[in-house]
Amino acid sequence: MPRVLVVDDSGYARAQIRGAINRRFEGWDIVECASGPEALAASSGDDAKPFDAAIIDYHMPAMNGLVVAAALQKSCPDLLVALCTANVQQKLAEKVEAMGLEFIPKPVDDEHLFTFLNLVDV
Repeated sequence: MPRVLVVDDSGYARAQIRGAINRRFEGWDIVECASGPEALAASSGDDAKPFDAAIIDYHMPAMNGLVVAAALQKSCPDLLVALCTANVQQKLAEKVEAMGLEFIPKPVDDEHLFTFLNLVDV
């Protein structure tokens, strides 16, 4: 079964995304992290199982979503990554595109989320 990493400092946002994934993709393994450092720790180490996709909030303490995404892309080049944010400024959109990330606007709706997750090779 595919594994999805959900990174957001908001427990509500993580629960919303988890609920949507569970409704559509039954049995998928969802790992939630409340910070960038926690996400990087979950994706590294000798016993870490690889993730198929990551959904990362942009505005988080310690490190923003672009920093987390870049680190994950470096350690897991085949990982599908989406940046999730209500910040739709052109400069950020250009950075997201340049990094090869998908964009999921907040508030997250099922259509955008499922379009991204349908890219996962099952």
